[in-house]
Amino acid sequence: MFFFRQLAAEDVDQARDLVTRVYTEMFGPGVVARWHADIRNMESEYLGSDRQAGFVALDNARVIGFIAIRHRSPQSGPLAGRYDRAATCELGRLAVEPAFRRRGIALQLVELARLWAGGRYRVISLHTDDTNHAALALWRRLCVEVLAHEGTVYFELPLDRPVTVMPAPEPRP
Repeated sequence: MFFFRQLAAEDVDQARDLVTRVYTEMFGPGVVARWHADIRNMESEYLGSDRQAGFVALDNARVIGFIAIRHRSPQSGPLAGRYDRAATCELGRLAVEPAFRRRGIALQLVELARLWAGGRYRVISLHTDDTNHAALALWRRLCVEVLAHEGTVYFELPLDRPVTVMPAPEPRP
């Protein structure tokens, strides 16, 4: 049985290592300073904040999953002007240890993040690379697709319904 909780100080090193390994596996260069500063600075970004949080999945005391809510929203590019900056957060940094995938861990992490954000924000935005097929399949089942633009697909996670295992969507025409 897995245990889920908000990120604690004792989880930070393992969570950072997990996200770095998963990002390296998926994207090659791994954690890139200009895009992933929050991963390097998890303590200051996610501990003790009322606007940002990280969540972990644990197997015994080992971090096997991570997700984060960040106080940010797309303010430039194709979604400029769509979101109220104060009322929008971004879901991201989802990483699950490969040996533990397809066991509902990602769904539980998303639900924890959704519940936490629900009392603080009106919109949860997120995005992924259009070549990340596993992430696209997950987000298309849980979210509303907003826009696909120049290699990035943007979504919104509904705050008003729990994350559950939902049937796969109908194929697109």
